[in-house]
This record gives sequence, structure tokens and C-alpha cells, in this order.
Amino acid sequence: FIKDTVVIPQLPKFSDIQDSDIVGIDLGIKELAVTSDGQTFENPKAYQKYLTRLKRYQRQVSRKKKGSNSRKKAVRKLGRLHRKIRNVRKDASNKLTSSVVKTKPKLIVIETLKPKNMMKNHSLAGSIADSSFGEICRQFEYKSAWAGIRLVKAPQFYASSKFCACCGKKNNELKLSDREWVCKGCDTHHDRDWNAAMNLKF
Repeated sequence: FIKDTVVIPQLPKFSDIQDSDIVGIDLGIKELAVTSDGQTFENPKAYQKYLTRLKRYQRQVSRKKKGSNSRKKAVRKLGRLHRKIRNVRKDASNKLTSSVVKTKPKLIVIETLKPKNMMKNHSLAGSIADSSFGEICRQFEYKSAWAGIRLVKAPQFYASSKFCACCGKKNNELKLSDREWVCKGCDTHHDRDWNAAMNLKF
């Protein structure tokens, strides 16, 4: 009896990769991801969607007597909601990563994100947790390997959103709230996320 073994495809050489073989992916809060080839993936924002119900269930648990059957029932109810939120996030991550991998690029470039550090900004913590950046990166790592696709992570502090993808001029005045901007170097009008994805590609 011979067990089936998983054969990992050989990764393409960098010298064999053309611009058309590369996909840059900008991960975000408003949109879960925007790719350099024009795909946009919505962020389901499960935590925000169920936040009111989550708080209500948490209050119900805290009001019940410890050790009582009613508290156990309330805890199970709260647990089911937490699982639902996790499943919505995981489903969105799976759809994103599978969709990109199925286009069969030779190279995928993503950002290097540190979700734990990003969540220190308390005003954005919930939104960052909702985006599941860590899970998305994990899925890209193993799915790319299985498909024989190279995965590259851009340097952590590379400001992909601030550079013009056309002329390379940096916009130091760009704020997090700016979704669109015009380059002062070449007058090109940019969508913030798509421009970032293009910079990650090149």
C-alpha cells in the first residue's frame, strides 16, 4: 500500500516572468482587496454587521448567574455568533485567494502587514480584525505553493499608495481618508487602491 503524496509544482524562475504574469494585490479595510488586473473584493465586515447582536448576547451572559443552565445556554448562543463571524471572514478570504490563484499568474505580490501592530490604533482595531489580513496572507502562502506560483511580500514600510504608478512621484500629502488623488507630477487621476496594487506589481 502506497500513500498518495502531494507533489508541489516547481516555482517559475524570475527570469521567465513577464509583466503580464504578475498580479499586485492591495489589501484594505474599505475593500478587502483590489488587484492590479482590475478585480475588486468586497469586505463583508462581519464584526461590524453583527456588533449590536454581539453586545446584546454578551450582556445576557454577564447577567446570568454563574453555573446556571441559563448562563450556559447564553454562552452557547454567544459562541455560535462568534463562529458565524469567523466563518464569514474565512469564506471571504477563501474566495479572494482562490479567485486570484485561479487566474494562474506566475508571481503574486502582496503587502507585508502586521495586524497586531495595526490593531494598536483602537479606532481601526475592529475594522482591521474584520479584514483578516493574517488569514489572507496565510492562505496565499499555501495556495500559491500548491499552484506553482511565486509569492513575494513587499517591504513592510513600502508606501505603495503614495507613489504614482505612472511617473513614480511620491505624494507625501496623501491621507488615509483620501480615496482618490491627482499626481502633481503627471496629472494622472488615481484610485488609491488600484494605484497601490499597480505599484506592488511593478
